[in-house]
Amino acid sequence: QYNLLDNLGSISGRAAKEGWSSALQEVLAMATAWVGVHWTECPEYLHATALSSYLVSAWRLDEGGAHLADTMANRLESLGATIRTREPAVQIVVSDGKVVGVQTGDDAFLEASTVISTLHPATTMGMLEPSATRPAYRSRVLDFDDTQGCFALHALVDATAQPPRSHNVLVGDAPLHGGIRFFQLCPTTRPALTLLSAIEPDEPGRWEAWA
Repeated sequence: QYNLLDNLGSISGRAAKEGWSSALQEVLAMATAWVGVHWTECPEYLHATALSSYLVSAWRLDEGGAHLADTMANRLESLGATIRTREPAVQIVVSDGKVVGVQTGDDAFLEASTVISTLHPATTMGMLEPSATRPAYRSRVLDFDDTQGCFALHALVDATAQPPRSHNVLVGDAPLHGGIRFFQLCPTTRPALTLLSAIEPDEPGRWEAWA
């Protein structure tokens, strides 16, 4: 029987209490990166949720994620949508308290009554004029602390140099400091290519030089 109240402590606390080996901690620490919570702060129940989600959803598309993206893009275009790439939005334009469109880096204005942003909340807030939101709400969003997340890379590589493997690969040490890297090498529908997936914990500020 699972009692949530018995599992509110950190997963690292249980590891210390039960004397888990460093190798076991290295493996289990990866799941905390998936939810953006540091190993020393991640509650046991959240770690269990992340790990369970990964284990029970271990499915892969036969044609790969690119095929899914193409299918969705084709469907959107069949419904009359226009997909614009390499044209970053720089401002969400608001008039009389309502969104009216988006200004792009190419100085084009795209009229819209609704804008959906998948950017960091603080970045989205920075695309709005200060008068577009309540001062208290704007201040709260801009003051959010950045937490640990994860960096993921998916690439097609030469199958001769990197043949598919039937198991995951974990590299690194020092899980308390996010030093573990997760790799998968999976077959594709193209025998000459292997799909490489790499995930590693990512600390705030790492990419500031690239901004």
